[in-house]
Amino acid sequence: RRRHTRSLCDWSSDVCSSDLRESLATVLRQLGKPEEALAQLKDWQKLDPDNPRLYNSLGTVMIDLEKPSEGEMLYLKALRLDSKYATARSNLGILKYRLGDYDAAVDQFRLANQLDPANIGIVENLSSALIEAGVKAAKEDRALDAKTLLEEAIVLNPTNFFAHHRMGRIAVDKGFKDEARRHFEAALSPERSEEHTSE
Repeated sequence: RRRHTRSLCDWSSDVCSSDLRESLATVLRQLGKPEEALAQLKDWQKLDPDNPRLYNSLGTVMIDLEKPSEGEMLYLKALRLDSKYATARSNLGILKYRLGDYDAAVDQFRLANQLDPANIGIVENLSSALIEAGVKAAKEDRALDAKTLLEEAIVLNPTNFFAHHRMGRIAVDKGFKDEARRHFEAALSPERSEEHTSE
């Protein structure tokens, strides 16, 4: 006869139910079923209404349902519940990026990066947002702003082809041919650029 022992989920069924609902909602989103994911998250909300992960997940589903303003409000609620929640901060940055508000995206990704500096995804998103904000600044004839933003992107990822290319274009426009050459060479071959600058 098998003896039944209590599992951790038996001791805290609300926690396990919340985790399971979050996991199921994630899979439903990945399957392209955001309405079903939303139903699972609403059930989770009844069990754990003050969980920042819940509101982050709800925000993501709202984005899937093409309701960005509702998604933003939910990300902000997650951050009110836990101001150090890097994932919600990063998701808010992703939303701002998708809406074309690159300066706001940069701000959100910088904050997320401060909260979770080891998260490569956040660093990559910050780099992408910096490049887009830099390109926008260059188009608006704000060369100094563009250069500052693109230099920060290069610091985050020294081999970023696009950041070097844009920096080279700005340098050409400003008549700095040596600087342009250095950036274009870095865009073509990061190793070759390092050899050239060490001469």
